[in-house]
Amino acid sequence: MSSTVAIVNWNSGDLLRTCIESVIATTTSVKILVIDNASRDFSMDCKLEFSDRVNLIRLSENRGFAGGVNQAFRWTSTPYVLIINPDIQVLPGAIQLLEEFMGQYPRAGAAGGYVGEKYLPRPFPTTRSLILENLGVQRLTIAALRSG
Repeated sequence: MSSTVAIVNWNSGDLLRTCIESVIATTTSVKILVIDNASRDFSMDCKLEFSDRVNLIRLSENRGFAGGVNQAFRWTSTPYVLIINPDIQVLPGAIQLLEEFMGQYPRAGAAGGYVGEKYLPRPFPTTRSLILENLGVQRLTIAALRSG
């Protein structure tokens, strides 16, 4: 195994299950590590479901995303570590492409995948939208519409 897929989780429920399923469907040659930030929902049921493929690090307190990432690096020894959130679905071939890229560019310290625009929770910011947002124009407009 040349890669570890580390999923930092906190109360992600079915999103975690879908994420793990997408990694398993993509490849059998990666180590899957779930770092759980003291979840209190049913997301840890996934460990039982995928016990033969998933290693679990259950933290006693929520250390946030960065704390989870730090734990992932402590628990893995593979050359490559793919850090993802539970709401990610890994596409077939994506991990292999990332491994190939890193192999071709050994001086690269990191690589990232493509985030399809349809998955973005809001439109990608433009210069105009950033200016309006920073000036507070959007909040004023929304407040005016609500007061009606």
